[in-house]
Amino acid sequence: MWKRVLSRKKGDVEDVGALKSEKNLKINPRENSKHIYKWVAPFENGFLNNKSLFAHLEPIYNFLCQNKYKSFEDAVGLKELQSFSKDVSTADINNWFLPRYKILLKILSLKTKEIDFKGLSQVFQTLQVLLVSHYSHRIDSDSSFKRTLIDVHVFNFIAKFLFNRILLKKKQNDPKWLQNFYDQGDGKHLCDKVDYKRLCSLHFTLIYSIINIQLIKIKTNQTFEPQILKYVSVLKLIEHILIIIESLIHVLIRFVSKHKLICINRKKAYCRVYLERELSLKKTYLKNFYSVISGVPEKELGGLLKILKIVILSLLETFESIEWQHLKPFLEKFPAHEISLQKKRKYIQAALLITAERNLIARFRLSRWFNETENI
Repeated sequence: MWKRVLSRKKGDVEDVGALKSEKNLKINPRENSKHIYKWVAPFENGFLNNKSLFAHLEPIYNFLCQNKYKSFEDAVGLKELQSFSKDVSTADINNWFLPRYKILLKILSLKTKEIDFKGLSQVFQTLQVLLVSHYSHRIDSDSSFKRTLIDVHVFNFIAKFLFNRILLKKKQNDPKWLQNFYDQGDGKHLCDKVDYKRLCSLHFTLIYSIINIQLIKIKTNQTFEPQILKYVSVLKLIEHILIIIESLIHVLIRFVSKHKLICINRKKAYCRVYLERELSLKKTYLKNFYSVISGVPEKELGGLLKILKIVILSLLETFESIEWQHLKPFLEKFPAHEISLQKKRKYIQAALLITAERNLIARFRLSRWFNETENI
């Protein structure tokens, strides 16, 4: 499942060329612990200001070093995964670990040769595994947490992190020591330095990993019937993300229509599907996205459209990383859920065809999710 993370999937930070080889990392736990402290030494004011919290990362870091050539699914047991965040409170996750996760996310996404990324990618992955462990446990113990997870790590990530703080250059919450780190003396704003595709790819790994962990939990339980509600729970997570993807495409259509004529021919099947869905699509995310970007100045519109396309593409790729084969037995036994997924996929395709964005349409047509799906 996490093979793409542990073995470095193509297109991730290690393939950019900015990261150094890490083959010399030893698997001795004490030596590994020295490494993790070494990697964050340039940011010690931010990472080592609370060594008792930072110490929670050591066993996870050691695990990653010892299993770097295995898939995450093969390497980690569910009890072991849960133990990673066992003694970490939700308050510590929200107030200490998550802000530092976002800091490393931005650093690893910078388009610069001035920074030595060696080791920081492993610290980032360590934080990401901690978050996967924590959120996977929270989903089990709190049924209302699914929506919170998607709102925080998908909607807020896009609307508040990408659009507000980076693209629109609104107030950064980063500490002064980090703002100084971004300032390379070239006069460029952070938004001009970020590789948005890499940023989304790194972060959305968190989302599909949590989904896959939930599916693995179901798979390991030999009794099928008691797992029905858990399958439905995973599907609700997926459906929340699908609504966000749809909403983003509708936002893209609105902004593209400001600059070129979009023709909606009711004689075409995809146009009829789009118009039907436009009436029934829940407007919560749509309104919030419009609210965030309604004040985008004309000069920033090109940047917004570029980011929108990247985010949509990255979310579609996220769906290809879901372990759909673990859902297959459930969908076969309860076809109504598969029909529902098929319908939502059709809505997304229809909206993409309205945009006439060839790259997005082609990528979508090549994608395969829960089965071999016919295109409109």
